[in-house]
Amino acid sequence: MSNETKSAKLRSVGKKPSEDPVAAVLLAASKLRAIPTYRNYGQASNWIVPARDSLLISLADLAEARGDEALAETLRKINRPRCTHVDEDEDGDDAEICAEILRDRDLRTTEHGMPIRLCPRHYLEMLEDDAEQARRWKEEQREQQEKDRARRERILKVPCERCEAPAGQKCRTAKGVFCPEPHDARCKTADRRTRLEVEN
Repeated sequence: MSNETKSAKLRSVGKKPSEDPVAAVLLAASKLRAIPTYRNYGQASNWIVPARDSLLISLADLAEARGDEALAETLRKINRPRCTHVDEDEDGDDAEICAEILRDRDLRTTEHGMPIRLCPRHYLEMLEDDAEQARRWKEEQREQQEKDRARRERILKVPCERCEAPAGQKCRTAKGVFCPEPHDARCKTADRRTRLEVEN
């Protein structure tokens, strides 16, 4: 290193960011933030950083050359995919965006190839929510099937005025074939009797 280079380096030491162009650039780089351009239904996506990848890499190299390893690492990761989860408050308004930077192993896709951009914690929560929804759906289906079976039993206890099927037997068509469903008149009669029983 020549004496002129040493002198220039010594002169740069102790300068304020406003006096040191490189320090001013790194200070501005440290304020870069990724922002979502799309927010809807508890998700924030399409994260962008107001700087090109090539510029971010150059800034990271510059920060590393200046000995700021933390800033260099941040700049190299800042443009990576982020968690899209948004926590909502009691009123349903957006309260906090997760925005955790995702690792390669966290980049998942659905069975149809759609990207899933969730950190491990929120991905687990999504799986638990899906499992709970599936459980509730099965429970609702089971309850509805029981209600339908009980209603069919009540309907069969009533004779059909249309096809004259006696109580306990299925309705028939004009050709004498069993109907897959009871006639509407029979259903209405059974429902009317059930309402009267409830009211009394």
